Amino acid sequence: MLAAESDTVITKIARINCLLLGVQNTYKDGATDWGSRVVMSADDFNTVSAMNISVPKGTYTFYYDSTMDYKLNAFCGNGSLIFNPTTKEEFQLSQNESICSDSLFNSRSFFSSFLILNTEDYNNISANLGNEYKAASYLLNVKDWESTLDFQENILRTVIENNQGKIFTNWHNSATFEKTGSSAEYLAYEGNETRIARVWALYPLSKLSSATIQFEAFATYLMLLLFIALVAFISSIMVIGLKIISTIWDDATLYDNLHKLGMTKGKIKRLITKQMLFVYFIPTILGCLTRVFTTYRIMLVSGVIYIGKTMELVGGVCGLVVILQLIIFIVLRSRAIKDNI
Repeated sequence: MLAAESDTVITKIARINCLLLGVQNTYKDGATDWGSRVVMSADDFNTVSAMNISVPKGTYTFYYDSTMDYKLNAFCGNGSLIFNPTTKEEFQLSQNESICSDSLFNSRSFFSSFLILNTEDYNNISANLGNEYKAASYLLNVKDWESTLDFQENILRTVIENNQGKIFTNWHNSATFEKTGSSAEYLAYEGNETRIARVWALYPLSKLSSATIQFEAFATYLMLLLFIALVAFISSIMVIGLKIISTIWDDATLYDNLHKLGMTKGKIKRLITKQMLFVYFIPTILGCLTRVFTTYRIMLVSGVIYIGKTMELVGGVCGLVVILQLIIFIVLRSRAIKDNI
């Protein structure tokens, strides 16, 4: 119904049932802590992925996409201790070889990483787990994802209405509240749209919404970086401009002596230009390169999508800085040459 109302053509739909269980993370140094993990049955995974993996009883397979490879650090042991938050039962499962793929699920979705259990084990655990730790997700392929804005908004509106406008933002951690001492966080959707889009694991996502959400979430950081860059740019212009004028004035006698010794005005102009180029542009170029690299690394670590497009914007800002520097350089150079030759 929502698809028809939004003029969206669904080409494929799949339902995935999943559980939320506590898992004891084991790190390389032997340290451990608890975290909540999404769990899927092998049958559901094979249906959605068109793979044919086999998960023996008493084991699990860890699935992740390349943006989540850091989560492998939490699975350095031969297995993991699993916690059922309903029965409070703890049991050990052995670990199989992990699976990494970037083509199955939206990298910003609930399924960027999860555990795959033997189907019989999954059903046994599910039978003794409360409904508050169960979820069903629907994966859709549409004919034209770039025209799904209305469809996305209608789905989101329906979900918000079904939750009476209150969102359980940290549900994805709820299986280990007892282990970590954390508690549930509920936020009103109105007024917290951007935060909820970032932290709510069950937020309905699409390719289109992923781009919008990430650009909104990164806007604050981008504005802060631009503010710092502008302040630094204005300060550097003042300092470097004063330095150049001071240097030229200090060297005025030198230029006069060089002219008396036979150096042509053209050579003196080139000498002044070289001095100004070195003092004026080297700090700008090095500063821009440093800021570009720093921005790239921050986004890479933060898992921001569409890094390439954001870096194009950063490159454009750096280009604008260089152009402004060039204009000011030409003005200062003309004044310096006029005053000293």
